[in-house]
Amino acid sequence: MPKKTLCILLVLLLLPLAVHAEETSGDWVYRVREDGGAVVLRYTGSQADVILNWNLNGHMIREIGPEAFAGNTALRSVQLPVSVQVIREDAFRGCANLRDILLPTLLETIEDGAFKECPALTLVTLPDSVAEMGDCFDSTITLTGSSQSIAASYASAMGLSSAAQAAPTEKPAEADYQYTVQGGAAVITSYTGTDSTVVVPATLGGYPVRTIGVSAFTYRYEMETLILPEGLTDIEKTAFRHCDSLRSVTFPSTLRSIGDHAFNLCGNLEEIVLPEGFVSLGDRAFQGCASLRYITLPASLTSIRNYTFFECHEHLIIYAPAGSAAEDFAFRKGYSFVSK
Repeated sequence: MPKKTLCILLVLLLLPLAVHAEETSGDWVYRVREDGGAVVLRYTGSQADVILNWNLNGHMIREIGPEAFAGNTALRSVQLPVSVQVIREDAFRGCANLRDILLPTLLETIEDGAFKECPALTLVTLPDSVAEMGDCFDSTITLTGSSQSIAASYASAMGLSSAAQAAPTEKPAEADYQYTVQGGAAVITSYTGTDSTVVVPATLGGYPVRTIGVSAFTYRYEMETLILPEGLTDIEKTAFRHCDSLRSVTFPSTLRSIGDHAFNLCGNLEEIVLPEGFVSLGDRAFQGCASLRYITLPASLTSIRNYTFFECHEHLIIYAPAGSAAEDFAFRKGYSFVSK
């Protein structure tokens, strides 16, 4: 057999091993699936309260693997990222002191034994997205969830207790916002709501909303859809940083600037369309938006920083007028460009 053919065969044989090899990031041992998603294999840290980020070395976490946390008696609470879709068998079995688990809003499957032998865990809220469950819990657990979840039917089938999730109380839209008034206009300084769809009001206290302030919506994990009002002109730095569930943003025609790191690490954001007249896009404004693939930019945007879309989707496509700064940027960075 020719040496060249032999080398090719060896590469093909070794490729699956490379894809499934264990890798390490801090306290996490994981492997990368063939689709690029990460599977958490083990947690090697010693923290009692664990918040797992949405990615490991740039790979979005899709699964908590078999026995990943099993037997960890130091563990007290766990917050899983919104990207997790599957919790594998025995993932948390024997975590004797685990009393609080925040299940992500996109979770689909919980396999056998995932939370067995966890006596301190007495109440679990199931997201509406969960559709498939094995024999996951001890008989002492109480399950809760919305009327759209399978919490009640699963509990009945498995002989577990269930409790209805409290219905949200009606409240004025303004109750979720803190703001200041500058130059006769409102600057939103904080959003405290928990809605998955957020429609930012055009006025607060009778003042037109012109600015989303620094870090006003940072770490709003529940927010999936964001609709910004006409009249808004400025989004300041880190305003929406780490909104992990955010998938869709509607920008107003009046928007003129987005600050540094404004949408940094919004890992599920898939598309943005910025209006004509928009002029200022901050440094690393969309860095780490790993799902961001489609970007429409106007001719009015005359400069783009090198790392504005760093660590976005590997097949990023920029739509913009021919001859614009966006076309030059796409050429320099090696992104696909489509003239509009």
